[in-house]
Amino acid sequence: MSELQGMRCYDLEQNPPAKKSLAVSRMFGRPVTTHEELQEAVASCASRAGEKLREGKWAAGMIAVFITTSRFIQKRYFNTVAVEFPVQTSDTLEIIRASLSALAKIYRSGYTWKKAGVLLYNLVPENKVQRNLFDAVDRDRAGRLMQAIDAINGRGACPLRWGAEGLQKLWHAQ
Repeated sequence: MSELQGMRCYDLEQNPPAKKSLAVSRMFGRPVTTHEELQEAVASCASRAGEKLREGKWAAGMIAVFITTSRFIQKRYFNTVAVEFPVQTSDTLEIIRASLSALAKIYRSGYTWKKAGVLLYNLVPENKVQRNLFDAVDRDRAGRLMQAIDAINGRGACPLRWGAEGLQKLWHAQ
């Protein structure tokens, strides 16, 4: 009641707690029955998650992928699997590859899918990423590629999309 009278009850946080995870999920506009459409949906979520990471200047140490059927049907299925990155990353290519690899472990044919998504964990500021001596990825080159793609997509006219996301996205909610 005091807030309505112009008196502050709670102080604003000066230093909010650090972000620990990030999630991107999609409820499908129509039931998805094919593996290819499910792959496109997961890749689309992974791509958006990579964009969000870079917007916040974060890198992720782990990804989890989940898929689920409708809970209102008799033949239900839900599963999730997590994959750890060898080095924390915000590289969309790496995130898509890991998400599709994780999806392959939990996918079951014969189901009608309703939702899929990715969760990124163990977030660290991108300038605090612990490099690995045996890392085979050229992180500097990948970083420049992501910057270029984000700059093009920032213009908004004709955004670049990854091939794994598909072209038509018939599963997408309208």
